[in-house]
Amino acid sequence: MASPRGHFPAASPRSFAPTTPTSQLLGDTFMNQGSGAGGSVGLEELQDAYLSELLSYSLDRLNKEPELLRSDAERVQRQMQEVAVAHYRAFITAADAIGSIHREIASIDQHLGSLVSEIPKLTTGCNEFLEEAQGVVEKRRLNKTMLATHPTLMDLLEIPQLMDTCVRNGNYDEALDLEAFVAKLTTMHAKLPVIQQLAVEVRHTTQAMLSQLLLRLRSNIQLPECLRVIGYLRRLAVFSETEMRLQFLRCREAWLGEVVSELDPSSPYDYLKRLTDCHRVHLFDVATQYRAIFAHDSPSSASPGDSSNLEEDSAALAALLGEKATGGGAPGGGAGGAVGGVLGKYGKGRGGGGAVLAGWGGGGAGGDGGLVYGWAMHRVAVYLAALARHLPRIEDGGSLASVLEHCMYCGMSLGRVGLDLRGLLPPLFES
Repeated sequence: MASPRGHFPAASPRSFAPTTPTSQLLGDTFMNQGSGAGGSVGLEELQDAYLSELLSYSLDRLNKEPELLRSDAERVQRQMQEVAVAHYRAFITAADAIGSIHREIASIDQHLGSLVSEIPKLTTGCNEFLEEAQGVVEKRRLNKTMLATHPTLMDLLEIPQLMDTCVRNGNYDEALDLEAFVAKLTTMHAKLPVIQQLAVEVRHTTQAMLSQLLLRLRSNIQLPECLRVIGYLRRLAVFSETEMRLQFLRCREAWLGEVVSELDPSSPYDYLKRLTDCHRVHLFDVATQYRAIFAHDSPSSASPGDSSNLEEDSAALAALLGEKATGGGAPGGGAGGAVGGVLGKYGKGRGGGGAVLAGWGGGGAGGDGGLVYGWAMHRVAVYLAALARHLPRIEDGGSLASVLEHCMYCGMSLGRVGLDLRGLLPPLFES
């Protein structure tokens, strides 16, 4: 049987029951040799195998066994020393490496502590970055949406400029369509700053358009143009129906007053003929225009002869006619004095001015509560006052007859619209 020396792993002395020096040597041998086996065979199995081998030895062989084991131990010890001497640099390097590893581990531990302490700051920074990134993403989304809707936005932002161009060129239908569109946008998106700014700019343009329309009413325009202008004003919805009538009469009164004021009064004969022609043509036109525009509207069902209705309209008439009668000025100062004083004076004994202008009562006035009736009386009073001032300056009888004929023709023409003033003329020429 082969000897197990040289390859048995070391065994603890306590593994053997005998406590003799031989047993101690045997245990040391097993301990020294067992360290190289790598634990591939169980210690108990090696001990059993070696004891079985010992039992098969002769007495001489058993007596030599301790010495042999001691020799093997010394040989192994010498080999270990030789290996240590031959590879001392590796051992030194390993020792240095172990020391360096210990130092690096300590440094790593220190740095790990610093890292742990900095983790909250890192977390805060990451959260801030995430918030900023979300803001950037939201801005990018908005910019992307704006880019996609850029043509529509440009169309919206150009509405005030386009509306201003339409107003300047007289394209009021298109301008009103744009104004209605912006009003709808304002209703739907009232809190958007861009829509609010858009509404402000459109409102300014609307005011400019309103001024232009009122200026048109102050010019020499015919019935079709009057209908269009009033239609535009109604679409603007800035005036009530009564205010619309007042604005119409105020503008036509201002225009008629300007026409009369441009007449040259140096020659009384020519002045009165031109004044008569002016009232015959323009007063007839204004009355016709008023009836055509407001014929189907009835804000008040009372007739102009109703005293309570006239009282309600007195303030409106005062604002319409002003403190002084325009276009020549009636005696008596105020507009009420012009109507009451002049018509009362020259209509005395002939039923008064109210009877002469009775054609303006009831439905003939369009049911407007006396506004146009009062304005017509005012214009007649202004005309009669001008006749009363300038007739004494005409000394030639033929000229007076010609002026009378001209005035009678004017009264007959105005009679077609209920303004027959021929009954008020004789007192002027008789005096």
